[in-house]
This record gives sequence, structure tokens and C-alpha cells, in this order.
Amino acid sequence: LAVDHHRAPALMKQIIDETNFVCSIYFIVEAVVKILVFGGRAYFSLSMNWMDFLLVVMSVTELFLGSSSSSMTAFRAFRLSRLVSLAQKLPKLQKVVRTLTLAFAE
Repeated sequence: LAVDHHRAPALMKQIIDETNFVCSIYFIVEAVVKILVFGGRAYFSLSMNWMDFLLVVMSVTELFLGSSSSSMTAFRAFRLSRLVSLAQKLPKLQKVVRTLTLAFAE
């Protein structure tokens, strides 16, 4: 998302699209496995899983509409919220998020 820009070279757009596809498949598989393992009721009892599921729905929608849709490209930004929620659990990832926050602030 951060490297996507107007008049980006074709190779860069291809890499972004392929990376987006791989991440989308990962999120979809993760959500399906969690729902199968925990069951629907237990899975949806946690708010973090609701956010993950919303990201999966948006990812599937983006896969069907194509990444050229500008409104769907904006939804990629919501995936950063997943990184932030994971950072609360992992101290090393907290440092990365802090560094990214400081970099964006400049």
C-alpha cells in the first residue's frame, strides 16, 4: 500500500498485486481454520476476530472486483489495523509499529 502510487512501473504494480493476493489468501485460510477449530460462536465472540473477518470479506470482494477499483484499494489500509492489534501481543512488533508511526508522522 505504501509503495503504490500514480504512474507506478508495471513491475511494481504486478508485485503489489501478487503480494496482495498472497496476503488475502493467507487471511482467508486463517479465518476459515479458526472458524473450523473454535466454532462460529466462539470465533465471533472476540472483537479481534470480527475485524479479521471483515478484512477477509473485503479481501474477497477486492479479489472479485480486481485491484484497480480505487475504493477497494483504500480498504487495504484497514489491514494496517491488524498489524497494530497484533503489536499489542508481541513486544518486538510493538517496536516496529512505533517506528512506522514515527516515520509517518514526519
